[in-house]
Amino acid sequence: MGGEVIYPGKPHDAIYRLALARIGNPDPSRTLCIGDSPGTDMKGAASQGMDGLYVGTGLKVHGSNFEGEVEELLRNYGVQAAYAMPGLSW
Repeated sequence: MGGEVIYPGKPHDAIYRLALARIGNPDPSRTLCIGDSPGTDMKGAASQGMDGLYVGTGLKVHGSNFEGEVEELLRNYGVQAAYAMPGLSW
């Protein structure tokens, strides 16, 4: 409609600056980002120098070879995750 669009969410810098400021500005290399989207969560973590924990609940990655499926998924997005797990429940 001709108006200015501002997107403050992941993977953009502003959301990470805000989050880090709210928790006392820790060293990004000692910060873990947890997310379920390679294209936003893992991409954003990497761009900020943070480790990422990919949680396979956001996208359908629950076959018999979770590790292989996650590796392929992340590769398709051109990103990496330091850690991966199928979910955050016990």
